[in-house]
Order: sequence, then C-alpha cells, then structure tokens
Amino acid sequence: MSAIATKSLSPTYAVVAWPSADLTLSLEYYTYIGQAARIFYHWIMPLLRFYIALWLADTWVFFVHRAEHSNRWLYKTFHARHHELFIPYSWGGIYDHPIESLFLSVGAFAIAIGGTGMSLRESMIFSAFSSAKACTDHSGYAIPWNPIDFFTTIGAQYHDKHHQRWGIKNNFALHFQFWDRLMGTDMRDDEAVEILYIRNKESAKAAMLKRQT
Repeated sequence: MSAIATKSLSPTYAVVAWPSADLTLSLEYYTYIGQAARIFYHWIMPLLRFYIALWLADTWVFFVHRAEHSNRWLYKTFHARHHELFIPYSWGGIYDHPIESLFLSVGAFAIAIGGTGMSLRESMIFSAFSSAKACTDHSGYAIPWNPIDFFTTIGAQYHDKHHQRWGIKNNFALHFQFWDRLMGTDMRDDEAVEILYIRNKESAKAAMLKRQT
C-alpha cells in the first residue's frame, strides 16, 4: 500500500514542487527589478535631470553674460550695475538691473526646468540650490568643504576674479568651466593672478588709510 501511495504521490509532488520553486525565483527576480526601478526612478533620474538643468542654465548664462560684456550698450544699460561690486558680498548675487534679472536669471530657470521636465519638488530644490550658490559665489570667501562645490567646478574664488578690473573679461560661466575653457575666457589660478590680488589688497589698505587721515 505504501509503495502504491508513494508512486501515486511522487508525480503530484513533482508537479507541485517545481512550479512553486519557479514562482519563488520569479518573485525574487521581480522584487530585484522593482527595487532597481525604484532607485532609478527616485534617485538616478532626478539626479540626472538636476545635472542637465545645471548644464542648461550654465550654457544660457555664459552666452548671455558674455554678450553683455561684448556689447557696450548692453553692459552700460543692464550689466554695469552688478559690477559696481568690486568687493562682492553674498546678497550681491541678486544686485542686478530688473530687466537683466528677468532675462538672465529667470530665463536660465525657465530653460533649465522646462528643458528637463523637472517635477515641482525637483524645481524647488534646483531653485534653492541656485540661489544658495549665487550667495556663496559672491561672498568673497572660499568656504572649506562647501557642499555646493561638490556639484559644480566653479566657486567663489573663480567668480571673484570676474569682479576685478583685471578679470572682467574672463570667467563668465555659472556652474562649470567648460564654456570658459572652450571659448578661451578661463582665468585660472597662477602666480600672476596672485600678484594682482596682492596689489588689490595693498591699494585697498592705502585707500582706507587715506580716508582715515
């Protein structure tokens, strides 16, 4: 009886066991796929959109900014106000002519956010990041381990050169050095630049002493 029962149960067991194992493997497979899809959708894609947005904004700002310095009328009418700041401070990043601010800054946001299809949350993060970067870039301080600098290749030290008389035709970019290097307007750190900074400091000290006397 037991032999007959075993024979009759064996096929049944085989039929039930193998599909069960296949089902378990399938569930594990789709679980991994689902986890990978969630990581891709919630982390990788937003980060990719963020960097593309940075590049789009950087491209827009570089060429508009460079045009303002190349055209005398554009510079005098709109951009000269921003360059009244030879010694930048944080809020100087938004010290612009209203029309320039609308065209340059709002235009950069519109192109970056619209061009990447960012969600409302992503666009808010991008706007907050860009505003914070404008403040740090115009602070006059190279803040050590500044988290904003981990995402871009341009910081306060790079942009500060642009606000000097001897660097006003250089360093037009916003986030990356790509366009400045490609167009030959990149001013890097070297001994000549350091000498110019020292001269600026000496001139500033002399001017301060003259005012006090």
